Amino acid sequence: MNLQRRDKKRLNKLFPCIAGSLLFGLVTVYQLNTIEKVQRNTGENKSNIQLSTADLQQHLKTLKIIPTLGFRNLLANATFLNFLQYFSDVSEQKNVSRHLSFEFFDTIITLDPFYRDYYLFLSESTTFYAAQPEKSIELMAMGLERIDPGLVSDSFYIWRYKGVDELLFLGDGESARQSFENAASWARHSNRADSDLIGRVSQQTADFLKQNPDSRYAQIAAWQSVLATSANEDIRKRAAQKIQDLTEAENTVE
Repeated sequence: MNLQRRDKKRLNKLFPCIAGSLLFGLVTVYQLNTIEKVQRNTGENKSNIQLSTADLQQHLKTLKIIPTLGFRNLLANATFLNFLQYFSDVSEQKNVSRHLSFEFFDTIITLDPFYRDYYLFLSESTTFYAAQPEKSIELMAMGLERIDPGLVSDSFYIWRYKGVDELLFLGDGESARQSFENAASWARHSNRADSDLIGRVSQQTADFLKQNPDSRYAQIAAWQSVLATSANEDIRKRAAQKIQDLTEAENTVE
């Protein structure tokens, strides 16, 4: 009897792990097959490309509503890994209308809004490559509403990503100021080693924008943030050039 109880307890403990592994594997295989269909159709006629893209869009919508058995973060991870494969194939295409970065991250952040690096890739892929900064900002705002700054220690960075996009791509100095203010405030709730420094830098940027919503100093600080965080060499070069141009313009005025 005792052995049966022990075996039952072990099965009860193992079941979530087995179920999670099966869910992760099935979703990953399904997503890979869907993405491969998009890749196969890339060289075919326009109607096939639109059809395969529509299939992938529908697939991502479905992932947002299927039962996750308590493994939402695993499902988000699987979707993110497949996004990386998808993005590596479409990032060189000139027709940004086919980029599904927003759809991928809408699904990912709906499932798991607590992982900071998702937002960094969201900002780069949706803002820079898909040319949809307003959608990138929309998703960041959606995720931030669900985050407790006391529980997610690096969440202040997400406010900075949002502020950068608002300032540099929408030209919305007031919204950017509020985002950097929130970044500074959330940094004060964090126990991370870099929170004090990032909090001070964020507050300085907010102060620049409060005095002048079009502040070149604030724009330089924003591009410096892009330069420091981006893993993409093309984006880093663009950020460095923007910093140089803004610095030269500021020196000319002086």
